[in-house]
Amino acid sequence: MEEACAYFALALHDFFGYRIRMLIDNAQEDEWDGQTLPLVAHVYTVDSAGNAVDIKGKRSETDIRADFFDLVEPTIYDLTPVELEHEWMGDDLPLHAPSGSDVAEAKAVITANPSVWAPNLI
Repeated sequence: MEEACAYFALALHDFFGYRIRMLIDNAQEDEWDGQTLPLVAHVYTVDSAGNAVDIKGKRSETDIRADFFDLVEPTIYDLTPVELEHEWMGDDLPLHAPSGSDVAEAKAVITANPSVWAPNLI
């Protein structure tokens, strides 16, 4: 599963309604189908308590940013699943198109270890 963070964020949103966030670097850009977009570093979610939640579990957004210490101009955006899938994922876009099998694989990981991502809900 490539670019799993986006699939994992979509799965977490589907399961728990977590908000989706994207960490980008405004100083680094890529050109996609004639348009210039900032570099996507990571896609993750935020739970109702304000915890960042990704494949590593629940942690602070400071910890998320520390994983990407080399970003020059880090910026965080809130996205809906539709915005993520239609504006950032797909042919000639920074992230691969959403794949049902990859999202299903992410959901299987969550289902196998639910307490890592939502201990207060399961």
